[in-house]
Amino acid sequence: MDLIQLSKIAIKAALSAGKIIQQYKNENISVEVKKGGESYASQVVTVVDKACETAILSYLLPTCEEFDIALLSEETEDDASRFEKEFFWCIDPMDGTLAFINKHPGFSVAIALIAKDGTPYIGVVFDPSTDTLYHAIKGHGAFKNNIPWEIKHTNDHLTYVTDQKLKDTPRVTEIESLLNTNVAELNLNGVKEIAGAGSILNAILVLENGPACMLKFPKKESGGGSIWDFAATACIYQELGLPATNFEGGKLDLNKKEGTFMNHAGVYYGNLMSNRILPATGSNDQKRLREQIQTCQEELEKIQQETRTFEALLYAQLSDLIVEEQELFILYKQIKKAKKAKRLAQKKRGKNYKENTGLQITAKQKKKDIPSDQQQEKKRLYREAILHIHPDKFSMNENETDIATEMTSRLIEIYKTGSLETLQAYHAHIFNGNAGIQLEDAAASIKVIHKDDYLQQEKDSIEKAIHVAKNHQLYKVITEYEDPLLFIKELKAYYEDRILKLKKRTRKGL
Repeated sequence: MDLIQLSKIAIKAALSAGKIIQQYKNENISVEVKKGGESYASQVVTVVDKACETAILSYLLPTCEEFDIALLSEETEDDASRFEKEFFWCIDPMDGTLAFINKHPGFSVAIALIAKDGTPYIGVVFDPSTDTLYHAIKGHGAFKNNIPWEIKHTNDHLTYVTDQKLKDTPRVTEIESLLNTNVAELNLNGVKEIAGAGSILNAILVLENGPACMLKFPKKESGGGSIWDFAATACIYQELGLPATNFEGGKLDLNKKEGTFMNHAGVYYGNLMSNRILPATGSNDQKRLREQIQTCQEELEKIQQETRTFEALLYAQLSDLIVEEQELFILYKQIKKAKKAKRLAQKKRGKNYKENTGLQITAKQKKKDIPSDQQQEKKRLYREAILHIHPDKFSMNENETDIATEMTSRLIEIYKTGSLETLQAYHAHIFNGNAGIQLEDAAASIKVIHKDDYLQQEKDSIEKAIHVAKNHQLYKVITEYEDPLLFIKELKAYYEDRILKLKKRTRKGL
């Protein structure tokens, strides 16, 4: 199967879930208790975990059907299909739920593709707190924000990464002894501790703070993390040539038959290589391609940042006008549709038919009382969504504009008549990127891709993204207008004129 294509789909899925987490990270979220291990961290779940899983599955389920891939996810019961099929997706929709609840960094999204024998083939991790993407593909290397990742050792001490503080950890004396042995062997200046993140970001922190390590002793009690807590990062470590093993140094059992907990053999992740900077491996062509990829990525990020900044400025000044114009436009279309239906009905009844113009009495519907805090939340979600799908954000493609208009109509209908829960669901649907957007078809044929080919594909992909970014309407304004603020004034005048015309056509506000 095409690992490159599947990795791209997994990345889209992780970023989609990350957006949901970012929307809710400052909100007060209700917490539920689920069946888990011995620790409280493994027993808590929120609506955000479930929303993230739904978003991820919207991307991955089509690949399960197309490539006959099984599925294992933290928030869904294990159906044991992973023991029957050649590969399975392993998903942690939001690792570090406890950190998320306490509003501390340390939560992340993780997706892995694992073979039946437990070998990781794809690993994707997204950190919503820092907007950082990590991924790896078996045989193709590890990447940070789509740039080949070189691990650097900049510290003169050993960093111990742990979910809970060392002083609160069982067998603390044994752990300290192991750490001090490594400090002596590597001639380092003591141990520093990083605590509080989930297992997935802990593994990433080991890579970001070398020399470093994390470990979990084998134990009888259920817990010690689950398969989904280690699958994605195991792939990343594998491609970096670093150990992600059980406590004794053996292979991690990432398709364990006796449940999903990893307590039976423990875990060890290490980044203790003594050389200060790991050399980049590969041919001169690979090094040249890596340098070109980094240059292209920097150019793309610069263009995207400039566009986002200008877009934020534009919407800050025009958001009220955009919302009003969209509401009037939808109302105008509804009026036109109603008039057309009326003319058609009259035509069917014959030329001489005249509608009864007598007094019509309509029972007034009693308006439901909605708590003010719910109404405020509905208004906030409505405005966010309508600005996100506003047709002017598209490249003026007729089909996309039609989709945006249809979505706007549905959004207004839900806002006026639906519940807060319905609006929240549709808001998530829009921001997940599922509304009117089709996934790229995954290639059905099996492909063998060499490392140089993959790097070239990455470079081509980024160059294509640069071309698209440069042709974004707002970026053209930034680069082609002598004064981009003049464009905002022109757009404001356009909306004011259009609102006036729509008010006349709908007889609203006149």
